[in-house]
Amino acid sequence: MYDPNKIFTIDEIRQLRRFAMSISNSMIPLQYKDWYYLDSGQIWDIDTYCAEAARCLAMSEKDFSNYFELKKNDDNRIGNLDLFLKICYEYKVNSFVKLQSICHEASEIIVCEAGRGIDVLLTSFVKPWHRIVAYDQDKSVLYEMKKYFKGELGLPFEVQQINTINYDFSGINERTIIFGTVHNVNADKKKEILGNTNLIGLLDGEVIS
Repeated sequence: MYDPNKIFTIDEIRQLRRFAMSISNSMIPLQYKDWYYLDSGQIWDIDTYCAEAARCLAMSEKDFSNYFELKKNDDNRIGNLDLFLKICYEYKVNSFVKLQSICHEASEIIVCEAGRGIDVLLTSFVKPWHRIVAYDQDKSVLYEMKKYFKGELGLPFEVQQINTINYDFSGINERTIIFGTVHNVNADKKKEILGNTNLIGLLDGEVIS
Protein backbone atom coordinates (compact mmCIF):
# COMPACT_ATOMS: atom_id res chain seq x y z
CA MET A 1 0.00 0.00 0.00
CA TYR A 2 1.23 3.46 -0.89
CA ASP A 3 2.48 5.61 2.00
CA PRO A 4 3.40 9.23 1.13
CA ASN A 5 5.72 9.45 4.13
CA LYS A 6 8.02 6.92 2.45
CA ILE A 7 8.33 9.10 -0.65
CA PHE A 8 7.94 12.72 0.44
CA THR A 9 8.99 14.86 3.38
CA ILE A 10 6.38 16.37 5.69
CA ASP A 11 6.89 19.76 4.05
CA GLU A 12 6.47 18.28 0.56
CA ILE A 13 3.22 16.60 1.60
CA ARG A 14 2.00 19.97 2.90
CA GLN A 15 2.96 21.56 -0.42
CA LEU A 16 1.03 18.92 -2.35
CA ARG A 17 -2.06 19.66 -0.25
CA ARG A 18 -1.63 23.40 -0.63
CA PHE A 19 -1.22 23.01 -4.41
CA ALA A 20 -4.41 20.95 -4.66
CA MET A 21 -6.31 23.57 -2.66
CA SER A 22 -4.89 26.37 -4.82
CA ILE A 23 -6.21 24.71 -7.97
CA SER A 24 -9.61 24.09 -6.38
CA ASN A 25 -9.77 27.80 -5.54
CA SER A 26 -8.79 28.95 -9.06
CA MET A 27 -10.59 26.59 -11.44
CA ILE A 28 -10.36 27.64 -15.08
CA PRO A 29 -13.80 28.40 -16.61
CA LEU A 30 -15.16 25.40 -18.52
CA GLN A 31 -15.08 27.10 -21.92
CA TYR A 32 -11.32 27.68 -21.59
CA LYS A 33 -10.38 24.30 -20.13
CA ASP A 34 -8.01 21.80 -21.64
CA TRP A 35 -8.75 18.11 -21.17
CA TYR A 36 -6.55 15.17 -20.26
CA TYR A 37 -7.18 12.24 -22.60
CA LEU A 38 -6.29 8.65 -21.70
CA ASP A 39 -5.75 5.66 -23.98
CA SER A 40 -8.68 4.03 -22.17
CA GLY A 41 -10.97 6.70 -23.57
CA GLN A 42 -11.49 8.40 -20.22
CA ILE A 43 -11.36 12.19 -20.14
CA TRP A 44 -10.56 14.42 -17.15
CA ASP A 45 -10.52 18.18 -17.12
CA ILE A 46 -7.01 19.42 -16.41
CA ASP A 47 -7.90 21.19 -13.14
CA THR A 48 -9.45 18.08 -11.66
CA TYR A 49 -6.66 15.82 -12.87
CA CYS A 50 -3.85 17.91 -11.35
CA ALA A 51 -5.65 18.73 -8.09
CA GLU A 52 -6.71 15.14 -7.44
CA ALA A 53 -3.27 13.79 -8.39
CA ALA A 54 -1.72 16.10 -5.79
CA ARG A 55 -4.23 14.94 -3.18
CA CYS A 56 -3.63 11.32 -4.10
CA LEU A 57 0.15 11.67 -3.68
CA ALA A 58 -0.31 13.42 -0.33
CA MET A 59 -2.62 10.73 1.11
CA SER A 60 -2.25 7.05 1.86
CA GLU A 61 -3.84 4.70 -0.65
CA LYS A 62 -6.51 3.75 1.90
CA ASP A 63 -7.34 7.38 2.72
CA PHE A 64 -7.52 8.43 -0.93
CA SER A 65 -9.71 5.43 -1.79
CA ASN A 66 -12.12 6.44 0.98
CA TYR A 67 -12.02 10.07 -0.21
CA PHE A 68 -12.73 8.88 -3.75
CA GLU A 69 -15.79 6.92 -2.65
CA LEU A 70 -17.20 10.00 -0.91
CA LYS A 71 -16.30 12.30 -3.79
CA LYS A 72 -17.87 10.22 -6.53
CA ASN A 73 -21.32 10.53 -4.97
CA ASP A 74 -21.47 14.18 -5.99
CA ASP A 75 -18.65 14.47 -8.54
CA ASN A 76 -17.36 11.56 -10.59
CA ARG A 77 -14.97 13.51 -12.78
CA ILE A 78 -11.95 11.39 -11.82
CA GLY A 79 -13.68 8.25 -13.07
CA ASN A 80 -11.95 4.90 -12.56
CA LEU A 81 -10.10 4.69 -9.24
CA ASP A 82 -7.71 1.89 -10.21
CA LEU A 83 -6.62 3.73 -13.34
CA PHE A 84 -6.11 6.96 -11.43
CA LEU A 85 -4.03 5.22 -8.75
CA LYS A 86 -1.91 3.59 -11.45
CA ILE A 87 -1.14 6.97 -13.02
CA CYS A 88 -0.23 8.50 -9.67
CA TYR A 89 1.75 5.63 -8.16
CA GLU A 90 3.34 3.95 -11.18
CA TYR A 91 3.99 7.03 -13.31
CA LYS A 92 4.19 10.07 -11.03
CA VAL A 93 5.98 8.41 -8.12
CA ASN A 94 8.33 6.39 -10.34
CA SER A 95 9.28 9.50 -12.30
CA PHE A 96 9.87 11.47 -9.11
CA VAL A 97 12.08 8.75 -7.61
CA LYS A 98 14.03 8.31 -10.85
CA LEU A 99 14.54 12.06 -11.21
CA GLN A 100 16.22 12.09 -7.80
CA SER A 101 18.83 9.65 -9.11
CA ILE A 102 19.67 11.61 -12.28
CA CYS A 103 19.08 15.24 -11.27
CA HIS A 104 22.84 15.83 -10.78
CA GLU A 105 23.32 15.47 -14.52
CA ALA A 106 21.63 18.79 -15.43
CA SER A 107 20.77 22.15 -13.88
CA GLU A 108 17.79 22.82 -16.13
CA ILE A 109 14.56 20.88 -16.64
CA ILE A 110 11.70 21.13 -19.13
CA VAL A 111 8.25 19.82 -18.13
CA CYS A 112 6.23 18.72 -21.16
CA GLU A 113 2.57 19.72 -21.58
CA ALA A 114 2.42 20.62 -17.91
CA GLY A 115 -1.29 21.43 -17.48
CA ARG A 116 -1.76 23.02 -14.05
CA GLY A 117 1.73 21.88 -13.04
CA ILE A 118 1.67 18.79 -10.83
CA ASP A 119 4.93 17.65 -12.49
CA VAL A 120 6.44 21.11 -11.99
CA LEU A 121 5.76 20.82 -8.28
CA LEU A 122 7.28 17.34 -8.12
CA THR A 123 10.45 18.43 -9.93
CA SER A 124 10.81 21.41 -7.59
CA PHE A 125 11.07 19.01 -4.63
CA VAL A 126 14.14 17.28 -6.07
CA LYS A 127 16.68 20.12 -5.92
CA PRO A 128 17.10 23.88 -6.50
CA TRP A 129 17.15 24.04 -10.30
CA HIS A 130 18.88 26.82 -12.21
CA ARG A 131 15.87 26.96 -14.53
CA ILE A 132 12.51 25.21 -14.75
CA VAL A 133 10.58 25.55 -18.01
CA ALA A 134 7.02 24.30 -18.48
CA TYR A 135 5.24 24.35 -21.80
CA ASP A 136 1.63 23.82 -22.77
CA GLN A 137 -0.55 24.97 -25.65
CA ASP A 138 -3.25 26.23 -23.29
CA LYS A 139 -2.65 29.89 -22.44
CA SER A 140 -4.95 29.81 -19.40
CA VAL A 141 -2.93 27.12 -17.60
CA LEU A 142 0.34 28.95 -18.35
CA TYR A 143 -1.01 32.02 -16.59
CA GLU A 144 -2.07 30.01 -13.53
CA MET A 145 1.23 28.12 -13.38
CA LYS A 146 3.32 31.26 -13.61
CA LYS A 147 1.23 32.95 -10.93
CA TYR A 148 1.69 30.01 -8.57
CA PHE A 149 5.23 28.74 -9.18
CA LYS A 150 6.98 32.02 -9.92
CA GLY A 151 4.71 34.41 -8.04
CA GLU A 152 3.88 32.42 -4.90
CA LEU A 153 6.76 29.94 -4.64
CA GLY A 154 9.48 32.14 -6.16
CA LEU A 155 10.92 29.39 -8.37
CA PRO A 156 13.20 30.17 -11.36
CA PHE A 157 10.25 29.32 -13.55
CA GLU A 158 9.36 30.09 -17.17
CA VAL A 159 6.44 29.12 -19.39
CA GLN A 160 6.20 28.59 -23.14
CA GLN A 161 2.98 28.37 -25.16
CA ILE A 162 3.54 25.43 -27.53
CA ASN A 163 2.71 21.74 -27.86
CA THR A 164 5.11 18.82 -28.08
CA ILE A 165 4.64 18.27 -31.81
CA ASN A 166 5.97 21.77 -32.53
CA TYR A 167 8.64 21.84 -29.81
CA ASP A 168 12.21 21.91 -31.17
CA PHE A 169 14.15 19.62 -28.86
CA SER A 170 17.03 19.49 -31.34
CA GLY A 171 17.82 23.18 -30.75
CA ILE A 172 18.45 22.93 -26.99
CA ASN A 173 22.11 23.69 -26.28
CA GLU A 174 22.22 23.41 -22.48
CA ARG A 175 22.37 20.17 -20.51
CA THR A 176 18.65 19.64 -19.76
CA ILE A 177 16.31 16.96 -18.46
CA ILE A 178 13.06 16.52 -20.40
CA PHE A 179 10.34 15.45 -17.95
CA GLY A 180 7.22 14.03 -19.56
CA THR A 181 5.09 11.01 -20.31
CA VAL A 182 4.79 8.63 -23.24
CA HIS A 183 1.28 10.07 -23.54
CA ASN A 184 2.61 13.49 -24.59
CA VAL A 185 5.97 12.63 -26.21
CA ASN A 186 5.45 10.52 -29.32
CA ALA A 187 7.98 8.25 -31.07
CA ASP A 188 9.28 10.97 -33.41
CA LYS A 189 9.88 13.41 -30.56
CA LYS A 190 11.50 10.64 -28.54
CA LYS A 191 13.99 10.17 -31.42
CA GLU A 192 14.58 13.93 -31.46
CA ILE A 193 15.42 13.87 -27.76
CA LEU A 194 17.72 10.88 -28.26
CA GLY A 195 19.46 12.72 -31.13
CA ASN A 196 20.49 15.66 -28.92
CA THR A 197 23.38 14.74 -26.62
CA ASN A 198 22.55 17.69 -24.35
CA LEU A 199 19.27 16.06 -23.35
CA ILE A 200 18.22 13.38 -20.90
CA GLY A 201 14.65 12.25 -21.35
CA LEU A 202 12.60 10.97 -18.42
CA LEU A 203 9.25 9.62 -19.58
CA ASP A 204 7.03 7.88 -17.03
CA GLY A 205 10.11 6.96 -14.99
CA GLU A 206 12.09 5.59 -17.93
CA VAL A 207 15.36 7.33 -18.80
CA ILE A 208 16.14 7.88 -22.48
CA SER A 209 19.45 9.43 -23.48
